[in-house]
Amino acid sequence: MGIGNIFKGIFNPKDTVTLFEKVAANLVEMSEYFHNGIQNFDANDESFLKKIHDFEHQNDDLMHQIYMELGKNFITPFDREDIQSLATSLDDVWTISTLLLDIFFSIQKALKQKAYQEFFLLIQKACIEIQNAIINLKDF
Repeated sequence: MGIGNIFKGIFNPKDTVTLFEKVAANLVEMSEYFHNGIQNFDANDESFLKKIHDFEHQNDDLMHQIYMELGKNFITPFDREDIQSLATSLDDVWTISTLLLDIFFSIQKALKQKAYQEFFLLIQKACIEIQNAIINLKDF
């Protein structure tokens, strides 16, 4: 058995960074959809929430992949707990954003207020910064 076979199943941190990049890209796309949807709220209907929940399912699938990698692989140079913490934090951004949107959607007149539109713009900007940070993990 060659040394390559021994290390074949060992975790490649770049694989996890790639998964995190997919999560971050999904967060950015979701936040842009939030913000644009809020700007044009009168034109939206239940399909707006359905699309948000589709984003949520995509994110859940990516989180599942990350946790599967954590469970089956030896990890270096990233600490297992650090990866789990990052994954949980990204999922929290997602969960809180969709929860807020569900609440605001149920109080439809709130979504028409400029303050809430600006709030979702801030979420979008924060998601872009998260994506930039994840991309820069490769150089860490």
